[in-house]
Amino acid sequence: MNMDDNRCARCAGPLAAADSVCAACGEPVAPAKRASLLAGRAEALAKDGLYAQAARTAETLLALPLQPQDAKLWWRKRGAWLQRSEQPGAQDAAEAALHASLLLDDSDDLSHQLWIDLLHRRGSLDKARAEYKARLERNPEDAVAQRHLASLRLMDEIKLAPPPKLNLPPQKDGLLLGYIRPTPWKMITVGSGLLFCVIMLVYGLVSAPQIAPAQPILPLGGAGGDDAMVKLAGAAGDPMAGLGQVMKMATDPMSNVVQIVIYAAYLFWGWKDKQNAD
Repeated sequence: MNMDDNRCARCAGPLAAADSVCAACGEPVAPAKRASLLAGRAEALAKDGLYAQAARTAETLLALPLQPQDAKLWWRKRGAWLQRSEQPGAQDAAEAALHASLLLDDSDDLSHQLWIDLLHRRGSLDKARAEYKARLERNPEDAVAQRHLASLRLMDEIKLAPPPKLNLPPQKDGLLLGYIRPTPWKMITVGSGLLFCVIMLVYGLVSAPQIAPAQPILPLGGAGGDDAMVKLAGAAGDPMAGLGQVMKMATDPMSNVVQIVIYAAYLFWGWKDKQNAD
């Protein structure tokens, strides 16, 4: 836009897009100059992503006397901006704007395409199909209807086509990962082992004697050294009384057998999973 377009022809004062008269001297702004100001303002708003404001500015511009080609252009731009504004009721206003553009130039392919895109967003493509089929019934040589009805058929074909399948080779787990990857049976095995340990610990703590006679400390390296450590840790009043029961549970042969069975079951399920994967 020329710099002179935003200045008053009489006093050269600056003009705003909304000015119908010069604020400095009261000179009426010529329609062509005002249209230029509004057009620049609308384009700037749209460039900044303010589509609702750009559409309102285009509506003000369309209230001015415009040439049919200019009016068609701004109705089309208003329709496109309203589609992108995502405001309540904007889609209805966008459709009305595109219809106004098509009334001025029914052969404008871009307005037709914007209308089809709008109906596609709204899930109303049947409306466009019916419109173009009716036009072809009235005039079988209607090139616009033929062109856009073909584009609608192409959209249907693309929509119905199944997505391509990617034939990627299956990825196999490594040796270690195949054994330790969690599976339902492995989790059941681990849960059973933890439950057994908790039961043994609770049983050992509950069944521990409340008062135990003081025991002499035996040499660690002598006979019965391990038993002496367990008894010492379990003595009454000793803060490590619980530790004695844990140590007793850990040295219990039955406990060791159960733990070995649980570990073996876990490895067995890992081996089975790996065999199935291979």
